[in-house]
Amino acid sequence: MVLRPDTFEGSRFTWTKPVNESLLLDHNLSLGGETPGYSLGGIFVGPGVQMNARVDGDATMQGLALFHTAVGASRLEGRVDAALSDRGNHVLCRTDWIGADWCGSATLSPNEQVQEYGLSYFQSVTQRLALGIGLTGAVVTQDPAAGPQVMADYRVAAQYKDDNSVSTLDLHLVSTRLGMSYAHRVSSQIMLATDLEIGPGQQQAVDATAKVGWQYDLQAALVRGTIASNGSIRCTYQQHLMPGINFDLSATVDHQAAGGGRSPMRFGFGLSL
Repeated sequence: MVLRPDTFEGSRFTWTKPVNESLLLDHNLSLGGETPGYSLGGIFVGPGVQMNARVDGDATMQGLALFHTAVGASRLEGRVDAALSDRGNHVLCRTDWIGADWCGSATLSPNEQVQEYGLSYFQSVTQRLALGIGLTGAVVTQDPAAGPQVMADYRVAAQYKDDNSVSTLDLHLVSTRLGMSYAHRVSSQIMLATDLEIGPGQQQAVDATAKVGWQYDLQAALVRGTIASNGSIRCTYQQHLMPGINFDLSATVDHQAAGGGRSPMRFGFGLSL
């Protein structure tokens, strides 16, 4: 979350109303930005399950289902994301099986032209170090006459974690992409993070992007920000006005996306009730 601040453009207003102990309804209104409009959503929370649903003004439906249960000494978690619209449908399923010192996961995205899948397994080697392997792939069917195209990639990963920091390394063997990240909690209020992604580029042999981020947790406010080497600067500020009421400010400067008369700066503000 430190390296992914929730930036937005324009204004947005959210009102959440509890119906009973298990059901909540929320109204969202966005003005300006790329997707202005109104949406109605619902959240159901039950024992071991949570379901979210949202309908936008253009008849786009989004759904999310989460579940978890205990299996002996381990824990099984599941997640299903779905989006239905005139532009196309998208479904993503994920299952995680978490043990005392290991974790396995499987993902499946059975869409029309591209069916994506993934498998991964992490094992704790010591109390601080964990190593993992994974497989990601896709079956692409864009031209029925040519038949499906199968693509696969293998990855190895490592994670080192102590009381105040987490370091990760992720290497994709076929696509030759490397990702590294480091997050450090300086104090109870301040957290710093950085990551580096290296891979083959389109216009040059190697494409690399570095990013640094910070999070400052005040008593009644939360500040997040990132600076990336591709010219993107993002920052959010959330003020807790009173219990259940938040005021949000967002600012983005993206020099890479600027052009065609579009300003590289985008600003937004929001209110959540």
